[in-house]
Amino acid sequence: MHQAPAWLLWCLFDPDPVSLLTLTALCSVSSVLLAKAVARAQKMPSVVHSSPFVSLRPDPACGRSGEERQKEKRESLPSRSFANLSGLSNNVDVPSLSNGVAHRLANGSSNGHTNGSAARQDDEFLRLASPQQDLLLLHGPRQKYSLERARDIPELRGDHEILIQVLAIGLNPVDWKGADYDFGQPSYPWVNGRDFAGIVVKAPRNESRVQHGDVVFGPSTDYRDVRKAAYQEYVVTTDYNVARIPSTTTVKEGAASGVAFVAAAVALGVSFGLDFTSSRTSPAGPDFLRMVRQLDPRDVPEDIRDECFTSLPTAERPQPGEWLAIWGANSTTGQLALQLAKLAGLKVACVADLAKGGQRLSELGADFMVDKYDTKRAVDIVRAVTGNNLRFGLDCTGKDTADLLQQTLQQSNHGRKSHLLGMTGLPKQASPNVVHHKLPIKLFHEVHDYGEALMQWLEELLVAKSLKLPNVEIAEGGLAGINDALDRLRSGTVSGKRIVVPVGNESRSGVSDSPQSPTPAINGADGIIHSGDDMTYHNQINSDPDRLKFAYWVPNVSGGLVISKILQRTHWDLKSNVRYAKTAERVGFEYALSQIRFMAGYGAENQHEPVSFSQALLGATEKLKVIAALLPGPWNPAVAAKQIASIDNYCDGRIAVNVVSGWFKAEV
Repeated sequence: MHQAPAWLLWCLFDPDPVSLLTLTALCSVSSVLLAKAVARAQKMPSVVHSSPFVSLRPDPACGRSGEERQKEKRESLPSRSFANLSGLSNNVDVPSLSNGVAHRLANGSSNGHTNGSAARQDDEFLRLASPQQDLLLLHGPRQKYSLERARDIPELRGDHEILIQVLAIGLNPVDWKGADYDFGQPSYPWVNGRDFAGIVVKAPRNESRVQHGDVVFGPSTDYRDVRKAAYQEYVVTTDYNVARIPSTTTVKEGAASGVAFVAAAVALGVSFGLDFTSSRTSPAGPDFLRMVRQLDPRDVPEDIRDECFTSLPTAERPQPGEWLAIWGANSTTGQLALQLAKLAGLKVACVADLAKGGQRLSELGADFMVDKYDTKRAVDIVRAVTGNNLRFGLDCTGKDTADLLQQTLQQSNHGRKSHLLGMTGLPKQASPNVVHHKLPIKLFHEVHDYGEALMQWLEELLVAKSLKLPNVEIAEGGLAGINDALDRLRSGTVSGKRIVVPVGNESRSGVSDSPQSPTPAINGADGIIHSGDDMTYHNQINSDPDRLKFAYWVPNVSGGLVISKILQRTHWDLKSNVRYAKTAERVGFEYALSQIRFMAGYGAENQHEPVSFSQALLGATEKLKVIAALLPGPWNPAVAAKQIASIDNYCDGRIAVNVVSGWFKAEV
């Protein structure tokens, strides 16, 4: 609904010095888009300061005289959506570029939130009667996200909370896995999304390093607070959970890095106790484990207390020169963990797809690499290279690879223990002398001092160019394009880079758009819709979780469904049934049931076997779920289970089974 202007996205996504100067000029020139600002466009100040961070700060006067300003204040503003950063709404100031401390209050805090300052009175966001936004809603597991318009913008509640207009969203595997497998969804409908970058449009009440107009990025680790999810135009977060973007870093790189950096830093710094204070080649970081263990345990969530306070004895902390093994090092989290470990002086062995990511891992400083595809050999090689003295293993792939990584660890019953952390799962049983760790990610958003220290260090690393952020692939379409981008993640074709979606140029294809989406017209002589494969109507009517769900019987037998030998209009051939199935899913049917008739009559002389026929229909459709009929007698249960499980994998879970006990004795 509210699009950031193309020039703003271009300059921020590629901020070389020329781009920054171009952005400064365009901030002034863009006010010609506002009818009332044409005459005063050349008066708008634009200053580049010496701060290393990118910031957009509005001039409260915007070059206008006091008389003009007072006149505009007297004018009543109609209720409309907040778009003061797009340059497209009436009576809204276009922000000018400032990389420094312009327009900050004398006490160091910005205008954005309260305190009754003059700057607050000029905050265009606060002057709007009813600001609104677009967002993506997930109405249930295994569904596509639905684009919802004219929704309320989330409200700030705490003194440290800030409001961000989202410029870009980074996609993570959990974004589709949580939706498909129904975890991490507190309720439905829900908003997801873990990584974002954008502009601070409302600053915290408290004094803060984060100011109104700063361009920032960060992760949403507090997934139970829907206000903090990234799949919306405006995101609430806290000032201690974002990092400001330096002029040497692009917005797209920031949007791709928040979750991965925090996960890597928490795993290494807290769970493994790696000390970052002695780095000689980069800005020294905190001793995070010591910081956490100085906290009152009652201030740390109960479910992560053991991980934070007792899972790692101080004497077992890793020392410079020790080995760390990362399985799945091609992942964004793996790449950042590799770099952080090297900053602290560890040697790092990487198990990964070397054909795709070997060169990148070598550039990031990997001491040793082994290809992941021969897993037994990979385990043997890692154990040999580390001299069977490997004590720390970080898995970024899954439960099975975590089990393999555990086999590489030192498992002696004497001396110090080994430690294994699985980002997405752990083996069912710990090997002797191996401690399993779960990522205490809650520390980041629950403990202010920890989150603030981590983000300040990240800013220092970026300014010093001590971190190489992940490679990025841009996906078009804005919020409306996220469904297609997530399908690419599902397919497993994206490796070693993050998909980032710029927000502001939504494509309307394939996503529920308007509450008044038109019903498809019936234009065929046979009463069948022939309007292509557009799923807009299907998405729109099936977005309500309380909807009535419809199914139809598949005429995979001659004679259709009527107990009669009278000639029927439906046909039992595959070509006709594909046409019926496509029509059914376009008009909103969610299910189809294939029939089974082996011996019974009523005109069904010709019959297709229902399981194979169902698979053919699934291959020709996108959303339709097919319930295949099985008789318990003719099918071997093991063969049937394997057959259905295979089809389930081919069609992304759209197959189900109807075990037909039968009313016709000869078929039972």
